[in-house]
Amino acid sequence: MQAEYKKLTPHLLSIIGHECGVGVDPVTLVTSCRKIISNIDSVVCSIADSERDKHSNDPSERIPNEFFKRNEEEFRGLVSVEYSAIRKLYQDIELAKSELVKAVESDFPLDIDVVHDIMNNAIHLKEKPVDSAIQYIHPIDRNHKPILRRSLTYSLIGLLTYSLAYSLTHSLTGLLTHPPIHSPLTHSLTYLLTHSYSTPSGIPPPE
Repeated sequence: MQAEYKKLTPHLLSIIGHECGVGVDPVTLVTSCRKIISNIDSVVCSIADSERDKHSNDPSERIPNEFFKRNEEEFRGLVSVEYSAIRKLYQDIELAKSELVKAVESDFPLDIDVVHDIMNNAIHLKEKPVDSAIQYIHPIDRNHKPILRRSLTYSLIGLLTYSLAYSLTHSLTGLLTHPPIHSPLTHSLTYLLTHSYSTPSGIPPPE
């Protein structure tokens, strides 16, 4: 079988040389391909790991799972957590999720449902609490208009907009577009991660 492949080698090298614009020898080609495979393996999640890389969730089940799933589906099961830098970012993601869960537990009363606003990629209280010491505001939708039937707090706006969206999209994209990762797969992964988190709508915190 190898002998048959050797017969094809000159023809394949001719095609590669034509596409690349430079001559390529077999040894260089094999070395480069192995390096590319190694780089891809260091970034891309294996099939087994992909099945274990589940999206975040709220242990108290107050925040709808669909919120986490929607915002994490573009990178969960795609990037390898075995790569140390990516593992660190996953730890940051878990911390951001925990802060969000704590804020919901602190600011959102149990007798009012937490809803996932799919259109604006955010979570809100279904209605404004009555007789509460916490200041509640109406969220702003993607068209910069207030959603009068929903409520949230300033602390939730900050967590939703910066801790999750910024951390995931900016940090993961930055990791893949700068050293130490050098891979021809960088551009496609960057595209995936750049579109993985739609920044939720909100209004700026009070001055």
